[in-house]
Amino acid sequence: MSRTNEEFMLDVFENLDVPEGVHVEFLNGEIVMMASATAIHNRTLVLLGGQFSADFDAMATQGVRFSDFLDRPEPDLLVTAAGAVPGNPNEVPAEYALLVVEIVSPENQRRDLVDKRKIYARGGIPCYLIVNPIVGRCTLLTLPDPAGRRYRASLEVDYGGKVPLPEPLGFDVDTARFQLYPPEK
Repeated sequence: MSRTNEEFMLDVFENLDVPEGVHVEFLNGEIVMMASATAIHNRTLVLLGGQFSADFDAMATQGVRFSDFLDRPEPDLLVTAAGAVPGNPNEVPAEYALLVVEIVSPENQRRDLVDKRKIYARGGIPCYLIVNPIVGRCTLLTLPDPAGRRYRASLEVDYGGKVPLPEPLGFDVDTARFQLYPPEK
């Protein structure tokens, strides 16, 4: 049986020797490389990750593996129940994910706002939080429709507000300390 181009590219992705400071994902059959994140991006990630209780594991830049398709996104934050993930995998099986978070960068807006929205919905990720320092807004997507590759519910909260996460997470993300990116010159 011959391999598809997507399977070939996944094999290349899985065997890459990635230089330090480079972030790599496999999305829609393509290997996507980008520079490491900026200070505001990383600060937001730390502020967000620090809000989860000991009942949860919040993992930064942790790969996700889907059982029925080949995409391998690496969300900025992946949240599971504490201790739920067996072993020490490079990629966490999607069924353990309670929430994935992407912090939008000017260079990757389409990937976070369009491409990954479809990928995470298709993979049945229950909650996708998009944190957008370009416009100062968070978008919480819930109720995935894997067949339609979309989320059926959406809630937008401007920076300064609180994003109510549904059960089993069951708390509000405080965005009061999130910062906007400076205007582009």
